[in-house]
Amino acid sequence: MGNLVCCVQVDQSQVAMKEGFGKFEKVLQPGCHCMPWFLGKRIAGHLSLRVQQLDIKCETKTKVGLLLSKTSIIPNLHVIPCLSITWILSLWPG
Repeated sequence: MGNLVCCVQVDQSQVAMKEGFGKFEKVLQPGCHCMPWFLGKRIAGHLSLRVQQLDIKCETKTKVGLLLSKTSIIPNLHVIPCLSITWILSLWPG
């Protein structure tokens, strides 16, 4: 129903890509936005800004023959919304 009254909501910790007639226009920050669908405006996609982590498991053998296992946690960097446009558009099909 949000699209019926031309209002869309972008959740916290997300940004949305706004496009008009298939052309990128701007990044929408969290909150309510006017999106007149009858003028060709729409949300092209959402991007999460949450910090994610990557767990890496590594096993190695010592000189004595013992098997050691270690897990490293690598936190990913925050997504910068203005730079994410280039990344999203380069992966977008078409």
